Amino acid sequence: SVARRLVASFAQASLLRRHPQIAPADFKPLARALALHGIAFDSRSTTALQASLDACEREGGADFGHVVRVIATRAMEPAAYFCSGSLSEEEWVHTGLAEPTYTHFTSPIRRYADQEVHRLLAHEIGWEEAPAAIFDSERTVQLANRLNLRHVMAQSCERASAELYMALFFRGRHVVEDAFITRVAPNGVEMHIPKYGIESFSFVVQPGSESAFSYDATSEALVSSKCVLRTLDKVRVRIGSKVVAPKLKLTFEIVEPELPAAPPPRKSGMTFAELARRGTVPAFTSGAEWSTRRRVTGAPLSSRLELGSRAPRSEKRRAQAKRAHKNAAPRQQRR
Repeated sequence: SVARRLVASFAQASLLRRHPQIAPADFKPLARALALHGIAFDSRSTTALQASLDACEREGGADFGHVVRVIATRAMEPAAYFCSGSLSEEEWVHTGLAEPTYTHFTSPIRRYADQEVHRLLAHEIGWEEAPAAIFDSERTVQLANRLNLRHVMAQSCERASAELYMALFFRGRHVVEDAFITRVAPNGVEMHIPKYGIESFSFVVQPGSESAFSYDATSEALVSSKCVLRTLDKVRVRIGSKVVAPKLKLTFEIVEPELPAAPPPRKSGMTFAELARRGTVPAFTSGAEWSTRRRVTGAPLSSRLELGSRAPRSEKRRAQAKRAHKNAAPRQQRR
């Protein structure tokens, strides 16, 4: 192959691509979730992993199998470019393609890595002399790192573009569709909607509010008196979009199973006016600032006040206040 030909001639400066071997420990959360659905999962080898993924599709259906593959892919370390001289030969393997030595070669019109490989190959077969810099292993390491970074940035851009397109598609409409939970967190769940190929996070508790769920870290589940939400559970979701300045964003709301109502908020303390009447003032300078911070943080009032003490007011501040009061009336008259 092209990769083996390059390594034979340029052992220290060939641009290759690797996909690290799978680590069974990375699939433990997925295996636990599948076990709760009565499906065995084996990731001890590439062959066993592929057989398990096929079994998930047979037993759970095409949509269920697709979601399992999405989760499994994220558990793997992604493929990446590297310089042959920077790693031992045992680490060159591309697990996804079952190739011990692999590189990109077939698309020089759209990938810069392929152009680099073409230059090396052209030099090797005597077609064209390559510039001397191309044989510098340090330069190849830097190039590989740059290509990997650009690839990640391109993927992020692609996801953001797809999310914007779907947000525009759902603007002014609401659709209820099947979804599968792909991740459970203490404050919500991440879901994948196979019909549209989209996913997003849905909060079950809003910031600063009490939660009707308790999070079980062992089983990675949200438990309440009405329902339990676990990874790979199937739910019904209402999809829409709304403006969250300055962006138009997708919204996801679980409609089935029915979620429990959030408990009423607890009282967080006295109002600013009550504190002023009692002669106790907060550590801030104004009621507006105090209200804003209290609303944003949601912390108890006592955590930001020194109750029972008055804020000191220096002589300099008293003089400034008097001058401002005396100058206010003449300014109003001039208007």
